[in-house]
Amino acid sequence: MNRVLLAVMVVVLGLAVASNWWFTREAVNGAEGRLAEAWQGVQQSPTQGDAWLLLGDAQAALDQSLAAEQSYLTSQRLNPSRGDIYGRLGFLYYGLEREEEAWKFLKEAERRGVELPMMDWTLAYLRQKFGDVKKSGAGPQPDKALEPEVTAGAVASDCSLNLVR
Repeated sequence: MNRVLLAVMVVVLGLAVASNWWFTREAVNGAEGRLAEAWQGVQQSPTQGDAWLLLGDAQAALDQSLAAEQSYLTSQRLNPSRGDIYGRLGFLYYGLEREEEAWKFLKEAERRGVELPMMDWTLAYLRQKFGDVKKSGAGPQPDKALEPEVTAGAVASDCSLNLVR
């Protein structure tokens, strides 16, 4: 009886390890496939901010934080009116423990009306840490330091990057 129970436990444990390996491999392969697709999108349309945003998302999913930051910042320069980019940058900085930068970008995302999962909780935590006062009747003022300076020449020069990985 004990040998049968031991054999069953070994088989179950082996199946658990094998399934964990399989699902982990599939997740990594899927993320790497999305990264390759995102790079292809940037190469085809280097002046499209959405392509850079998707590249940043794919890089962030693979913990390529510095590359994701640059892709998000490029997307921000090309799409300065999109508030969700501020939220993505804020959470990226929060994950990198760069909380003061996270605070600035998440506040800007909130000001622009962006709603992201866990944003309220994260802002509440950072508000306690950095002591922001609650919204006054006049409403929050935009942080001009976060606004990218965009000119026709700047966009053209920003997109003349070497897009080889």
